[in-house]
Amino acid sequence: MDLSVPDLATGAPDLMVPALGSGKVDLLIVIDNAVLSLPRQNELRARIGDLFQTFTVGAQAGHPVSYHIGVITSDLGAGQFTLGGGQCHPGGDGARLQAVGSAAAAGCVAPTGGMNFIDLDQPAGTDNLPVGQDLVATFACMSSVGSNGCGFQMPLEAAYRALHDPIAANSGFLRPDALLAVLWETHHDDCSVPDTTDLFDPSKAAQYGALTHYRCYNYGIECGSPPMLLPYGASGPLAMCASATAGVGGKLNDLSKYITYFSQPASSGGVKSDPNQVLLASLAAPPIPVASVLATTDAQGRYTSCPAISTTCTVELQRSCVAPTNSAFFGDPAVRLDQVMQTVGHRLEASVCDVSYQATMQTLGQEILSTVNLGG
Repeated sequence: MDLSVPDLATGAPDLMVPALGSGKVDLLIVIDNAVLSLPRQNELRARIGDLFQTFTVGAQAGHPVSYHIGVITSDLGAGQFTLGGGQCHPGGDGARLQAVGSAAAAGCVAPTGGMNFIDLDQPAGTDNLPVGQDLVATFACMSSVGSNGCGFQMPLEAAYRALHDPIAANSGFLRPDALLAVLWETHHDDCSVPDTTDLFDPSKAAQYGALTHYRCYNYGIECGSPPMLLPYGASGPLAMCASATAGVGGKLNDLSKYITYFSQPASSGGVKSDPNQVLLASLAAPPIPVASVLATTDAQGRYTSCPAISTTCTVELQRSCVAPTNSAFFGDPAVRLDQVMQTVGHRLEASVCDVSYQATMQTLGQEILSTVNLGG
């Protein structure tokens, strides 16, 4: 017998889910905690209740699920370098689950039971929420990670390490028989690099240009045929863009590491024995258009064109989206992140520039329910 999970906005049946019994879901949310990230963080927290309500509706419709819900940041530092008075420091947040975020409100309490994640077991009717602190409030405490993280965000590597490496703080989160769902929230593209990189060496401006996020793009994206690295200057529109390979001078981690991990079976290096047990979602900017520009940047991250490179006029990647009603919601083309997303069978890509994440959270909840109840 088929049951419908209703659309929470309209009440109308939206997604048909077979009644196949209980399942397990491990949901990892990777949050950008760099400068200017707070407006989008706040919107994510404001709409997380829509995601959790979808889970409740699923349980009421006969589909209770055992959920693990964890939060990490995309801050892994800047290789071996300490920058910005310590804002970037070796290792960053280390892909550790955040039981209570660094900017959490006074009085916030971590999940109980020695776990750094929420353990919500609908079939058993149990959870590890602190007394007097509900699901939404506990997530708010975990996800209040502030905006003082390193500006060279590494969302792909952070997720990989959180799930793959033996990090004590993450013990018990990943279950072999659960659907793995990963949600990335970021306004920059991925800048995952080896720990030994010299890309962020402040003394190498003559080699790499100004120490801005454009170093990630300059040495992380290739465009055209034959492919070439982005120029250190204004480019005009660029086509056929992808993650830069070592062959053209790319210095970021090869995406094959993450593509294998999320899209291949465990026998070939993947996280799951069946890759259909992986669902990837992103709140990021569209991967196109791609163009480099000369710009000055104000305190709100807004660009103003300028004529020549100087101490204030730098090379930047043109935003691929800016919300017309709120310029605090902007993003750079997520070329690398999208390239990984395209390799998995279950994915949801939404714009970080949407001023409301409500529809995205509802759809993500429905996709999770659909995937886990269909057995992948």
